[in-house]
Amino acid sequence: PCMSGIVGTKNLRFCLFGDTMNTAARMDQMGRADCIHTTEDVIDLAPGEAWEKLRRIDVKGKGLMQTYLLPYSAFEKDGENPSVSEICFENPLLLKDGRHKNLQPGPAPHLPDEALAATPSNRSKYEECATPVKDSVYKNYTKHLGLAFKKFEWEKAYLDGEARLVEIEVYIGYFLYVLVLLSNLLFGYINYVLHHSICTDSSLTAVEFCQLKFGELAVEQAQDIDGRDGRLSYNDIITYSLFRMTPASLGILLGLNALGPLTHWFIHRKNCVKSKYWALVNVWVIYTAKLIVIFVIMYLSLVMPEQEKNADWPWGWGPVLVTQALLLVMYSGVPMTLYCAWWCIATALYYGFSLPVILQDKALLDEGASMYLITINEYIKTSIIVFCMGVILCLGKYSKEINTRKRFLQRVQVL
Repeated sequence: PCMSGIVGTKNLRFCLFGDTMNTAARMDQMGRADCIHTTEDVIDLAPGEAWEKLRRIDVKGKGLMQTYLLPYSAFEKDGENPSVSEICFENPLLLKDGRHKNLQPGPAPHLPDEALAATPSNRSKYEECATPVKDSVYKNYTKHLGLAFKKFEWEKAYLDGEARLVEIEVYIGYFLYVLVLLSNLLFGYINYVLHHSICTDSSLTAVEFCQLKFGELAVEQAQDIDGRDGRLSYNDIITYSLFRMTPASLGILLGLNALGPLTHWFIHRKNCVKSKYWALVNVWVIYTAKLIVIFVIMYLSLVMPEQEKNADWPWGWGPVLVTQALLLVMYSGVPMTLYCAWWCIATALYYGFSLPVILQDKALLDEGASMYLITINEYIKTSIIVFCMGVILCLGKYSKEINTRKRFLQRVQVL
């Protein structure tokens, strides 16, 4: 309520009275420079503006009151002070329903990207006063265990911001993937040195251990290399690597790993792709394709008759799967839904390709081939490790995404 009137008999003055004026006076006293300081009632009248929620403050005569700021000095350009509607017109979160449909797509927006990708060093100085989003409020805006916003425009804005945030990290992930492929060859060489030092020993204990650890033909392979004056070939190294990466399969993996950065660059740098969240889908497809290729390679190396299986071959499957899962969760930015889908595909490939070989090995174990006891034991341990790592990575990804989405809701108010 607010009333007005003329006060005085000699020095007449026009004055305003009432609870509204008292609150406004307190807001003026508690306000900040270059900001509009208001109460929650005004927010209900203009919900489409970039209001920044503050912690409750103690207003004299009113008690605790929830207040908001509308900063504009952070958006000054060349001495101009554009209106809030001009600043956030490209962000569908700050538009009323239906208004974004009338907008014409243009170049990639600048201001919303900077705000969404803000780091602690360049965020608004008022954000430190913002109240963290409560779980009850977060549930009202999300669905599917908090992994998606109810409004599709909100979800697109969030994914678009995430895609821009991890643009450089995705390139790092592809580079690290090349290092992983090279480390597979390095592991094969180190494993060969160990194998050669054991299997060239003529003692009976060394020969038995060599056959159990590296396969029944391991002694013959070591002697064959010695017969070639110790000259190593590429096939000798990949025989002892985690997965037998033939030159053809290596070319396919490197081709996919080169295609990923090219398509990633195209999505982010070309205006013909308006929605940058397609970069997240692109990196997920590339990682899934590489996963399928590697599992096919490992399976063929086990079932091809000319290939000799090591007794501990299941051990190599675990690091290969977990390494790709780590690269995907740390250097891709894919949402939790796509990450869970990737794990479902990885689990199906792991058990779909390995179980038939294990069942075949179990049949040989029943016939008295004791070396396959090591194989089954390694398979059980590897399966447990893969399961535990999958649960840990998925829980960590879920917790991180929930916090990121909450931060997105909090940060969007200072755009």
